[in-house]
Amino acid sequence: MPGQPRAQWRLLDTGPADGFTNMAVDEALLEVFAAESSPTTVRFYSWSPPALSLGYAQAIEREIDLRQCRSLGIDVVRRPTGGRAVLHDHEVTYSVVISGDDPRASSGVLAAYLTISQAMIRGLAYLGITAELLPLRRGVSLSFDATSPVCFAMPSSYEVAVAGRKIIGSAQRRAHGMIMQHGSIPLSWNIERMRAVFGRSALESGGPQGEPDCRLPMTSLQEAGGRTYDYAEVVAALTRGIAETWEVDLIQCRLTSEERRLSEHLRATKYRSEAWTWHW
Repeated sequence: MPGQPRAQWRLLDTGPADGFTNMAVDEALLEVFAAESSPTTVRFYSWSPPALSLGYAQAIEREIDLRQCRSLGIDVVRRPTGGRAVLHDHEVTYSVVISGDDPRASSGVLAAYLTISQAMIRGLAYLGITAELLPLRRGVSLSFDATSPVCFAMPSSYEVAVAGRKIIGSAQRRAHGMIMQHGSIPLSWNIERMRAVFGRSALESGGPQGEPDCRLPMTSLQEAGGRTYDYAEVVAALTRGIAETWEVDLIQCRLTSEERRLSEHLRATKYRSEAWTWHW
């Protein structure tokens, strides 16, 4: 309502970390948020070294070449969220932790996807990229086509694309009445590395021979915008898009001592555990 103070959300920029740490921090944010009623939190981060993240319920697909992952120094980690595999390399990743009772997200899974995607589209506009909201795919699960193990290979309802090609891969988890959503935004693609891990057929959707890159159903910021983007520039633009779309103030913060403690525990006992990674 007019005259009411804007909600204040936490903004975390934790920068680069390995995949086990990144997933442990996101789960710690969700758990502490549920236990302590923390403010809604938006986190940005990146991956070093590159990592392949598997969806929570995803089987280890034949199309994923785990030997190539080891050879290329790519970690393999299982996310606490759903969806399919993502190769995290040169990218910006966000996570949002919000109460399921928040009016921005209380209408269900699709409502949360819709509003977050609208914020991403607004942020991308500040980078000179005109993105679009993919339409609702009625009768289709939010998880991706079972024929491909790759998150970016098949778009889902209310995701973000440029000229019909997916530019953000997202996944969500709901627990304790809370919502956590991840989003992977590639700055650029290492196509040969992706083909080594996933195989050519998992990435390409058909097209004339001799033009394999034109057949990829996904794109990157560099390809969509026609120039290179750095991490800090993208984080600033997306932060602005979120603040304006959700009509909130984002306050720069750090992880709390409890979030650090819990994330270190989860990294050591869960995300580094082969039992967690390979149990499906």
